[in-house]
Amino acid sequence: MRMEDMNYQKRLLEERTNVSTAGFVLVDYTHNIHFVNEAAQYMCQKFKRGASSVEEFLNHYVYSHPNWKAGISIKINFPESEHWTLQVVPEIKGTLTDHPNQYGIYLFSEEEMEQETAEQRLSRRELEICELVIKGYTNEQIARELWISINTVKKHLRNIYEKLNVANRTSLAYKLTAIFDYIHLIR
Repeated sequence: MRMEDMNYQKRLLEERTNVSTAGFVLVDYTHNIHFVNEAAQYMCQKFKRGASSVEEFLNHYVYSHPNWKAGISIKINFPESEHWTLQVVPEIKGTLTDHPNQYGIYLFSEEEMEQETAEQRLSRRELEICELVIKGYTNEQIARELWISINTVKKHLRNIYEKLNVANRTSLAYKLTAIFDYIHLIR
């Protein structure tokens, strides 16, 4: 592959992966790293304290895993109760180099993925109610704030409980606080 083509492909890969908060590392089967996006660099430094490189992070969390292979999904619990999933996606051919056997390693926060999923499942009104629940509003206060009836608030809350798989307001507040706290930390 020509150097111009490689530089062009690298720029495309940077543009696509640097807009995401998911970490991405492009590696070949001999563990040579061909590309690391900004999010992956940050995560590797943050969670493998003292790690001097992405290689150390991958050796610690990926290659030393007893069931390591391309295609594996590894759950990682990091300090500060953060839960991450590391997904190894096999055979990314010709994305950045002419090496025929490459794979991508994606690292993403379960809380962030849960937030994205929740946002996709909840209506705009339900998201507004969630924000007010986190702030400690009662049903009556939510109704006044949003100009809806208390029964409508209760109906929305029942729908939210079902969609987010929680049993009560306390569980909802706990889950939402964890998700929204994390989102504000990364922004």
